[in-house]
Order: sequence, then C-alpha cells, then structure tokens
Amino acid sequence: MPYGDLFSIFKEDLVQKDREALEFLYAYMPSCDVADYDNQYFLDNVKKSFQAKAELPWGGRVPEREFNHFVVPVRVNNENLDDFRMVYYDELFNRVKDLSMYDAVLEVNHWCHEKVNYKGSDSRTSAPMATIKTSWGRCGEESTLLVAALRTICIPARQVYTPRWAHCDDNHAWVEAWVDGKWHFLGACEPEPVLDLGWFNAPASRALLLHTRVFGKYFGPEEVIDRNNNYTEINVIDNYAETAKLNVKVVDVYDKGVDNARVDFKIYNYSEYCTVATKYTDNQGNTWLTAGQGTMMVYASKDGKIGWEVVNVGTLDTIIIELNNPTSCHPYDYDIIPPAENARIPEVSAEMRAENNRRLAIEDSIRNAYIAQCVAAQNEGDYDREMMAKTWGNYQTIKDFIDYARTQDREEDAYTLLHNLTDKDLRDVTLNVLIDCIDNGVMNPRVANEMLRPFPANGCDVDTILINNDLNVRQIPMSPAGVVRARVTDSYSYDIYNTTCSRRGERTQQDTCIPGTLIIHYNGDDDPRYYTHFSIKKFNGNTFDLLAYDAMDPGMDVGMTLSQLMVDGGLALEPGNYAMSSGPRLEDGSVLNHLVFFTIQSGETTDVELVMRSVDSLKRGEKIIAYLDGGSEPTTHAMHDISILKEKFEKYGVKMTFIFKNEEDLKNFKLKKFNGLPQNLEFKIDSDAAFDTINNLPYFQIMNSDNEMIFEKQGYTIGLGEQLLRYFTELP
Repeated sequence: MPYGDLFSIFKEDLVQKDREALEFLYAYMPSCDVADYDNQYFLDNVKKSFQAKAELPWGGRVPEREFNHFVVPVRVNNENLDDFRMVYYDELFNRVKDLSMYDAVLEVNHWCHEKVNYKGSDSRTSAPMATIKTSWGRCGEESTLLVAALRTICIPARQVYTPRWAHCDDNHAWVEAWVDGKWHFLGACEPEPVLDLGWFNAPASRALLLHTRVFGKYFGPEEVIDRNNNYTEINVIDNYAETAKLNVKVVDVYDKGVDNARVDFKIYNYSEYCTVATKYTDNQGNTWLTAGQGTMMVYASKDGKIGWEVVNVGTLDTIIIELNNPTSCHPYDYDIIPPAENARIPEVSAEMRAENNRRLAIEDSIRNAYIAQCVAAQNEGDYDREMMAKTWGNYQTIKDFIDYARTQDREEDAYTLLHNLTDKDLRDVTLNVLIDCIDNGVMNPRVANEMLRPFPANGCDVDTILINNDLNVRQIPMSPAGVVRARVTDSYSYDIYNTTCSRRGERTQQDTCIPGTLIIHYNGDDDPRYYTHFSIKKFNGNTFDLLAYDAMDPGMDVGMTLSQLMVDGGLALEPGNYAMSSGPRLEDGSVLNHLVFFTIQSGETTDVELVMRSVDSLKRGEKIIAYLDGGSEPTTHAMHDISILKEKFEKYGVKMTFIFKNEEDLKNFKLKKFNGLPQNLEFKIDSDAAFDTINNLPYFQIMNSDNEMIFEKQGYTIGLGEQLLRYFTELP
C-alpha cells in the first residue's frame, strides 16, 4: 500500500515497545483499517494497552503471546472502530482494580449488562460505543462489546462463534476470557454467578464447529483451521462437545490424490449447506477437521471439478471424494442428524443464584432508566415520532439533521433520506454523513454492510484502483474515502465505492446479461418460506453461492414465501448452473433434505419441483402454554419465530398462554416491544414450583383437548414457530 502516506508514524521517534506493538498491528490489520484510521489512533490504543498492563494487578501475569493477540488488537469483528478504550478505561479500572482476575471478568460482564441487552438486528456489527448508545444489540454486538471491555483492562479475550448451529437455524457468538492460564467462556451481557455457564451450554454441546479468529499469525495449542495475512482461525469445539477427527482424501477420476484442492466443511442451516471451515489438501490430496459428532457435507473443488460426501462425523475415520463434472449431478435425499446433547454445567448454589438475580434486577433498572430518558427526549420537539422512535440514543443527531434541512427548505428530502436508511443506520449514523448526502442529492447512501461515512471531495477513477483481497481476507468494508486515500482495496470495497460513485452520477454500469426464468412448482397446501424450507445457490465455477431473497431487512434471516417469489410468473436468474435444497426441520433438530440441480438458459424457462419430504403424522393440539423470562436471547428468538407466523396462528385459532414468574419479568418482556404476536394470547403471573423444575427458559408445551401434553421444548430453538404450528395444521 504505497500511496497516501499511510505509515508515517514509523518515521517518528517512538518508544521501543510502542513501535513493536504498532509494527505488529500494521503487519496484520486488514487494509480497511490501514486506510480508514490514522496512525495516532492506533498509537493511542497501544499506549492504553500498556497502561492497563502496568496498572492492573494481573497485568504482569499475562504472557506476551496472549497480550499481543488478545489485548493489543482493537478490532474484534467487522465493526467500525471507535475510542472505547480511551473513553471507558477509567470507569472499568475503578470497577475491577481490587478484584481477582476471575471476578473481574464477571464484574465487567455485569457492567456490560447495565449498558446493553439482547435484541436482533441486521448483520452489520455496530461499534461498542454505538451499541451502548443504543442500549441493545445482537449477540455479535454484545460479544464485541464485552471483548473490547475485557481487553481494555488487560484481560485477554476473544469472540467465539458457532458459524451455524447443527440442531437449528441461525448462529451465535459469545466470549472466552483468559484467566490465570486458562480460557473460560461466558455469555456477553448475560452475567452468571460463575464462568463457563450460559444459556447456550446445551446448544454448544450439539455444535459441529466452534471457532474464533485470532489477530495475526498465532501459534497456540488449538487446532488451526486457517492462517492468512490478517488472522489465524482456530477450532475450539473440543472445549464444548464430544468430537471426532474426520480425514478427507480428494482424488481425480483416476483415483490419484489431488493437491491444493479446496475442501469446504458444511453444516445444514437455513435450508442450505453453509461452509463453516475451508481447508486445502496436501500434495497427497489429504486434509482433516475435528468436529462434533453429527452430519456434515464435505465439498471438494478444483479447476471447475467438484465432488462431495454427506457424512456422520464419528462413524468413519476417512472419506474419499472424487472430483467430477458439476453438470452430472442428479437429485439426492439426505437425512441430516445433529449431535446429541451432552451439556457440561458447573454448579451454582442457591445463594449465588439469588445474589446474581438481585444484581440483574438493578442493572435492568439502570438500563431501563436510560431507555426512558431516550424515549422522553425523542418525543420532544416537532419531529416524526415514528422515525424518532428508531433512533434510540442517537436522537440528537437525527434532530440536528432535520433542523439543518429545514434551514435549507429541504425537510421533505431529509425524511426521504432517513426512511431509506436501515434502522441500525438511524442508531449510529453521524451528522456529517447525513449533511454530505443531502447536499449532494444522495437519497440512498446504503450499499451493503459498510459504515456510512462522508464521500471524499475528490474521488478517483475506479480504473486506477488496485485490487488486493489478500490484504483484507474477510473483506471488511473500506470507506470510499479510504479507497481514494489508499488506491488499494479489496474487491468488495471496490464494488461499494463503484456503486456509490454511480449514485452520485460519477460512473454508471450497464447489465447486458439476458436472464432466464425459474418456475418452482409445489404440490402442498402451505406456502414454503425461503431460508426456512428451501434455498437456491448458483455455481460460480468451483462452489455454490447462496442467493438472497429477504422478506425483512437483510441480515434478519426471514425469507420470502414461495408465492412471493413466484408473484411475477417466475424468478429471473442469470444463466448458469444452480442447486435447490429443501426439507423440514423436525423437533429433534434433524432434517429430511432434498437436493436438486438445474440449469438456467438465457431467455428460456426452467421448471423445478420443490420437494418437501414427508414427516410422521401429528396429534392435534388444543393450546400452547409457555413459561418465559423477561426477554433473554432464547426467548427473543422464540417471539420472533412466532411473530413471523402470526397470521397462521390466528387463522387456525391457536390459543396461547404466556406465564411469567413475577411482575418484573413481565414488565421487562413488554419493554422488549415484541411486535406481531398473535391476538389470541394471554399473560399470567404464576410463581409456583413449575419454574423450579424447568432447566432452560423459554419452555413451551402443547396440550391436546384432553389436557395431555403432546409436545414440549425448552431453551434455545430457532424455527420454534414452525414446530408449534405443525400441531395445528399438519393433521392426518
């Protein structure tokens, strides 16, 4: 990256330890960080890291390896970087300075819970300070906040992901913290009395893969999945689940090992086989992975040839995959079986639980008071109340922008611009971005998942920009200003910059491709939903890329129904080879999958049947009874799944009773403002012993007309609404 004087800091007279830390950061940080943030920003963060190491009682016990990889780095995920360490160091220091390292981890999580609670949102990760301003975030944002907070006080921390669950759809993120020589896990912004405890202990024991991306070239004890120019991806599944090693050999049609073949390990989730780990074969065609003991697809590719096997990990030591022509694929049926549950739960005394609950209630009240303050401020003045309700703690920025537009006699344009932004944009967009947009007539600046920033005054011809994806492996978006400054970027950021230029009238693109039409036929009485029941992927020459058909905001994982996709008489698709995967997910987490391949020709119509393999007949349900908490992540997901099917629950007259242990839980539940719940619903308070016998909330029962329980499910489940509804619609 020779342009833009991006490394001028190294010409200065730096303290040796500061210089070495900066060299470490600049050696491995993605190119977006090099271009978008100045040298002084990273030097300030380095100095704060060394200050914490010197001032905290455990700082001297943190080894150099853990300090370098898990304390010094600022970036956690794909968030916009902010001044969190500088702003919150003193507050966090004073809170933990007299505690043990173990108790400090617990205390910081309580601090995070005071600031933030769980709520789903789109896939762009907000910065820690933006998440605090909002007062809530999805799991990826909560865990980014907690990692940032722990690193601020010199506690090594890393964000752990299950990239996809095996027993249900969706994914999850939490945090591991290094305490006196050992890594422990905890749910971000979800304080428990002890470490290694969270609502996800049981789901994690059913995972196929758990991983974390470590900044830089890391050489620790964990299994390495990938090591590249930015990070080292490590496998931590052994810490949570029963595992087995799966050896893979890739061969050609002559049974000879294929070297440097790409091998994707895939989990069935959201009706697709999603790649969760990628490795490459050695010169004998061999590679391997440690995984949980359930069903995975192992997909190999090289030079346009492909092959795969669907295997139950633990049943075979080695599988052999032959590479062949992708056009020879025929339909397949697979039974997808997730790993069995084998949760490891640490002991917690009744006294510890009671004290933790007392603290949670206080922290809820602190956060709720902040929310009430925001709501009151949002309602002040002559502004669109519905719009302002989406701004949360960013209300003043939006008000100032509308006031600015009024001085320009452009209030209508201002609201048009604001309505074109995502809800998350309204919570963290800055005033200079909004003014830049309206002054330049840009009414829709959002392109992908980039953080919105002012466009550079003097752009550059896209043909002069160099593409180097190896410098930004995850393709975290670089701002247009960063692209102009560096003139070296990744292909994803290049496309964002190009699109932004087009919207400002500086460049246009024309699509000369003549699409074909896909017509999907389905014989069932219901209306299958994309992501939930089926998905479509396009072959890119080596592997298949998922097509997105979202019914809600991108990143919310709610797809269109089949009737919505076919509303114009078919689906327009580019010519090429495609795969469609479908199948219902059953109560035990297994899936009856059907996989079919088809080809789209330019200007022609292709007909494909959507197959939903049959399930056993079910008994008829009479009513649903649910025991709920005040709105934890598992409960929030359950409400989301039910609200998606609101019309169907009402159509079939499904009665629901939601039971809470006390008034406080019901109050917190209602503060979540779950929209779209069915009307035939009643709330009850019942503190009887039933709650004491339930291991994980939420807990759902379906009772028949004889008041017999015919279904029960507890804890974290994605797709719960579909499972419940079957007992009222799919009848003999």
